[in-house]
Amino acid sequence: MEDILKVANSWPIWAAAFALVSIVIIQSVLYIRLAFKNAPLVGVTKEQCKESVRCGMIISIGPTIAIFIVVVSMMVVVGAPITWMRLSMIGSASTELTACTLGAEAYGVELGGAGYNLTAMATAWWAMSVNGAGWLLIAAFLTPHLETVRLRMGGGDAKWLGLITSAAMLGLYSYLLSPYVVKVGKQAFAALVGFVIMYILLKVAKNRKWLKEWALGFAILGGTVAGILLR
Repeated sequence: MEDILKVANSWPIWAAAFALVSIVIIQSVLYIRLAFKNAPLVGVTKEQCKESVRCGMIISIGPTIAIFIVVVSMMVVVGAPITWMRLSMIGSASTELTACTLGAEAYGVELGGAGYNLTAMATAWWAMSVNGAGWLLIAAFLTPHLETVRLRMGGGDAKWLGLITSAAMLGLYSYLLSPYVVKVGKQAFAALVGFVIMYILLKVAKNRKWLKEWALGFAILGGTVAGILLR
């Protein structure tokens, strides 16, 4: 296993991962610059843009803490550079861990178990790449057309468009959460604790606006801790 990790953490792999992550960073910077440039066209001030960026950075702390344990697990079996690169591009630790597990199983071994060799690790890498390719292709080719579809569905009515967008977000998060809630257990308990924390903090945030930026992070952290304690 040590020989495999030497290859997985070698400098050529780090260089390849750094090149791909650099693309993500450059895209993020260009996107933020474009948002600031076009903000006045939709009545958004630069101060509001700065507040949004700060809020996004703070909110991202919670999900980052939540996936930290999975990141450590992936680093042990597929190496640090590939883990860093995959999560920088996709951002879903559970999805990536599942993909590399299926890749190793397709080769005929258990991820990190007996018989897990260099070829098995390469198969796990390949499975993660193929798994994420669909997301990237859809984002690249279909995203420009989704706004046209949304506008046609809303008929140009701003309120109706807002309802459609809100309904889509509620449906998405409900779909992701429902498998854990319908089964009574530590996942449902963690979700309940996170909901209660979020509800309380949003109520308190009416008088303390700064707390609204931290609410999601605290809710995710509180739910994670509750799930661990229940175990």
